Amino acid sequence: MLGLEFYTYSMRELIASPPHAQPSILRDQIVFYLFTYALFLPPLILLFMGDFLPWMLVCWFYVLLILEHVAQELNRVLVALSLQLEASIVLFVRSGAWGLALIPLMWATPSLRELHAALAAWSIGAAAACALGAWWIVRKFEVQNPKPIDWRWIKRGVRIALPMLIAALAIRGLFTFDRYWVEAIGGLDTLGAYVLYAGIGNAVISFLDAGVVVFFYPRLVSAARTNDLLGYRTAMKSLRINIILSTCLLTTLAFSAAFFIVEWLDKPDYDENFHLLAWILAAMLIYGLSHTPHLGLYAQGRDRTLVLSQLAALVTFLISAIALNDSLGVTSVPAALCAAFAALYLWKALAYKEMLRELNVST
Repeated sequence: MLGLEFYTYSMRELIASPPHAQPSILRDQIVFYLFTYALFLPPLILLFMGDFLPWMLVCWFYVLLILEHVAQELNRVLVALSLQLEASIVLFVRSGAWGLALIPLMWATPSLRELHAALAAWSIGAAAACALGAWWIVRKFEVQNPKPIDWRWIKRGVRIALPMLIAALAIRGLFTFDRYWVEAIGGLDTLGAYVLYAGIGNAVISFLDAGVVVFFYPRLVSAARTNDLLGYRTAMKSLRINIILSTCLLTTLAFSAAFFIVEWLDKPDYDENFHLLAWILAAMLIYGLSHTPHLGLYAQGRDRTLVLSQLAALVTFLISAIALNDSLGVTSVPAALCAAFAALYLWKALAYKEMLRELNVST
């Protein structure tokens, strides 16, 4: 809600713009976000007025919501500016470092083993990530006379970003409806095992994004915007190889590590539902492979194809889960994820092949 997927437009613009124009793009993006903050932050108080969240968390909620969004956007800007190492550091500080620091503190000080301590550490980590990201971005640019805010650029970005928001919500829907479906079929104990295995599967995609995608994303967009078909073809070939190898390796490592994790946790529900992990990792494998045509289409601005394919994936998931429910039970949910991501991959791959014919590029 705060970002409205505006980055899908602004990051392409940032990559394709000369260095002297990039500060103005970032400034205009900030102006847009200030508007969305003013529009969406006040109504979110209804989450607390409606008792969806307790009032004791209202301050933490707003602090973390803003810090997490700012840190995420700074991370994307660093990637677009080809500062991938710095982006990875920001991501680690935001997502992992504060947790690693808090664990020994909680172990040594029992009084810290409570929710507010965790939320405070999370806030400190997110704030540190924002400070680091902003510092690296400011260092990259020289002080220059500001240009007027380009409202037409912002309006054009909103028109492009809103359909991409629908596509993003469709994918988010897959990773939300599956939880409710598992709970409805198998109960909370089965849901606990499913969430653990889904977390392992999501880690595969996170490592793929941080270790592969961020390094190819700027190159592809830059080559597409400058009509450098040779550079685009070369980058796509390298991307495909890296994604295939990385996804296969990561899913294999995740499956192997899960044996030790489940044994260490020593909970019967995890043992009984271990078969769900294989289905989830299969779904993540297919989803990871779909990143290749996705990035190829995104770099060329084929947003309509991306929106339709992700909506089709959500519909495929719902139909498959209903159709397989009676025969597979809880397993129908990750099986439906496999079907959904297979449909997503097929749609994007076929569209990518058609786009190459239009561009007369052989890859």
